[in-house]
Amino acid sequence: TQEKLRGGGDYTLAVALRADNALIGTVQVKTGNYAKGAEVGYWIGRPYWCRGYATEAVSRMVLFAFNRMGVHRVWAATLVDNAPSQRVLEKVGMHSLGIEDYDFPARGGIKKVNAFALTREEAKQDDERLGAAVTRI
Repeated sequence: TQEKLRGGGDYTLAVALRADNALIGTVQVKTGNYAKGAEVGYWIGRPYWCRGYATEAVSRMVLFAFNRMGVHRVWAATLVDNAPSQRVLEKVGMHSLGIEDYDFPARGGIKKVNAFALTREEAKQDDERLGAAVTRI
């Protein structure tokens, strides 16, 4: 139910190739603090970079967060030197909030990141990206 989805939690999905279901990465949304919105994270295996897989996976997870979880804001963070990942977030309509510290346990702890965000209203207004697919709850 909608209330259960708004209660928080993590949803992690596999990113697989359509042709043979080969696992190439993961995409996740976390809503531990609903007031902040949902955090989207993703990982795509190096051999599959620059093919649009991350953009497609993140787009679908952002739509899930808005349409199924009912969040008002989605955000993500990339390491400051990861321009391709920042481009993925820009392609789905997110905008930079600036540089901040973020705890990346898998990368050794606190790192400088570029934080990005997109609100439901911004997504609805941007028909070229997600707007046409963001529904009213």
